[in-house]
Amino acid sequence: MATPLERLARVNVRATRKYSEEAVLDGRPIQGVFESAYGGDSFGALGMDNSVPTFTVLSEDVSEDDRRQSIRVRGVDYLVTALEPDGAGDTVLRLERA
Repeated sequence: MATPLERLARVNVRATRKYSEEAVLDGRPIQGVFESAYGGDSFGALGMDNSVPTFTVLSEDVSEDDRRQSIRVRGVDYLVTALEPDGAGDTVLRLERA
């Protein structure tokens, strides 16, 4: 019988495949879910608005070598600034516009 974590990993794989789109990471195609959420930062009285783009992929499709690599999503070039595995089979790539 599968553990709860193994069942969650299987659900993640199915969801990623169903809702994903293709991007190109360091010259190779990769499937994932793109989000560009609003983010706001404040520095004392100053405020800054920006987007916080991410691309969530299956952990098996990326490695630490992909940090600082280029990725093209929806025709826009980004740089992978961080990889954040969730422990359940997905990794969130934090992106910065190139």
